[in-house]
Amino acid sequence: MRKFLLSVHRILLAGMPLLAILPPAAGLLAMPAERSSSFTSPASSAGIILITPLQRENPAALKIRFPLPETVSHPLFLLFSHTGKKVWEKPLDFAASSGDVSGEQIFGGRIPLAAGYYFYQIRDSEFSPEFPAPFGQPYFNEVSQTHLPGDSLPAAFTEFVDVTGDSLPDIILGINTFTTPEQPQVFINDGSGHFSNETAARFPSLQLFVNDLAVFDADSDGDLDIYLAADDASSAALNADKLLLNDGQGFFTDVSFTHLPQTPAIYYNADWGFINDDAFPDLLLTALPGFAGPLLQTPLFVLLNDGSGHFFEDNTALPLTQYFAVDALLTDVNGDSLPDIVLACLGDFIITDPQGNPIDTLSGRNAVFIQNSDGTFGDETAARMPEIVRTSKLLKTTDINNDGAVDLYSIDVGFFVEEALNVLYVNNGGGYFSDETALRLPPETVIWNNDAEFADFDRNGSADLFMINVVVGGPAPDFLYFNSGGFFSDESAHLPPINDFNVSTAVADMERDGDADIFISVAPESLGAGVPIGLPDLLYENVLPPVGIAGEPGLQPEQSALFFPNGAGSTQLCRIGGLQLPGPENTYPGAGAPARRALPGEMGREG
Repeated sequence: MRKFLLSVHRILLAGMPLLAILPPAAGLLAMPAERSSSFTSPASSAGIILITPLQRENPAALKIRFPLPETVSHPLFLLFSHTGKKVWEKPLDFAASSGDVSGEQIFGGRIPLAAGYYFYQIRDSEFSPEFPAPFGQPYFNEVSQTHLPGDSLPAAFTEFVDVTGDSLPDIILGINTFTTPEQPQVFINDGSGHFSNETAARFPSLQLFVNDLAVFDADSDGDLDIYLAADDASSAALNADKLLLNDGQGFFTDVSFTHLPQTPAIYYNADWGFINDDAFPDLLLTALPGFAGPLLQTPLFVLLNDGSGHFFEDNTALPLTQYFAVDALLTDVNGDSLPDIVLACLGDFIITDPQGNPIDTLSGRNAVFIQNSDGTFGDETAARMPEIVRTSKLLKTTDINNDGAVDLYSIDVGFFVEEALNVLYVNNGGGYFSDETALRLPPETVIWNNDAEFADFDRNGSADLFMINVVVGGPAPDFLYFNSGGFFSDESAHLPPINDFNVSTAVADMERDGDADIFISVAPESLGAGVPIGLPDLLYENVLPPVGIAGEPGLQPEQSALFFPNGAGSTQLCRIGGLQLPGPENTYPGAGAPARRALPGEMGREG
């Protein structure tokens, strides 16, 4: 039953003629921008809604289909963001029966939310989640009050990167409250791990819902620029993504209008790498389905760089596939020095006509596209990935057993059964993956992970795992797993004793003392949870003594190890102190990729 709930969803396209939605054998047609969409699980009163910019202005066009259980006498509609934050609730005062409910009945004349995916539930009473008690003797000092500015806006995505060129990791925050567009933020490191908010001086004025960000040298001038995958809450037909170019001193200019293609897409996740055979970094993006291409095709897009930081859309290298992709990464999975593509997919979705008749399906299976020698990508999912369908929203790359091959960790939304079913995909060295979750990770806990980072927190030469966690609509303690030889133990009891509603996280050595510290973006509230959350963002200073490298105890921090990603998005072990340190004078290889110069601040780049 659980598999059915997680893998079978329905998209209702209200008012769309059947002729406009053809199965693949007959060809794919681009869909009109005006459409109603509802993703529902026909066996439960829970599902997924896709809110589009046009539906924001015309909620009546949004149709939500759900069967109400007979036990629900006073139904309450609850809507959650993909981070688990409750953003809307509405008593349903009409007849409790199966059928379509319009967005107007729930939201009124306008939907005051960012475009994107949302999870809904129907409950019989006020939502009151359980909040676990914090515990443990910490391995980290919580230094938020003394080291961070007083920002409490939830960043949908954060990065530790050196934007000023001083070799110190700064913090970039892409803000997404889901209800009000906000200014992205930059916190500058003073050299001792203390940060100041210098957004007003360094960033252009922007009001956005930021879904994701990528930090890389877009114009090949030696400094780090910022791409924001975003929505601006308008009903405009074109996208609101932004490209901010760095002047070399950490001051940014918005060049989006001249440097990015203007498309109808709302991009949801972004990664960068070298997709074609030139030396210029490109962008790989996922989008809300149907708004920059056919509805029944994987919503995956390539923006190629002309060498000067100007990007143009070119999807000709991508295979024609049907995956419900919400995250995509560029990484070399088979060791041939060419970047491949891995996709996180949000479950199987059945496309229906207005009468509920199935038309086609977008697959929810996580996928892998292998780059061929001619630069095109082939879908080799069936041969290389286990046949697992979950509700995946993020993928992380690492090398958990130090064999030089890229492994994958899938972060899954545990909405329908309220427990995440995260999966560890271990690479056999040739790009073929097996599910070794049960073998290598502690037993599953009831969790909803919003983000995770791999880093060598205990400096033993292996990638450990930190995961931020919430219960739906409320705060919860986070998770810390230590890695020994590719097998993980639960050390969560040693995190600082804090329960909070954590949205995203980033890891870097903030004060350059040779260990990995943790930044956590915290939501100031979760609507109607009944619990004052409101803590500022969190900063954890690593105080764990090193355990040594390769069986050599007592090595000092400057001889320890950290994990940093390469230019194609994979994670590599880079020694520091007399060994190998990312920086202007050093190079480090990707998994099977040629060595190249590391840009300042790349230690914080997303895996």
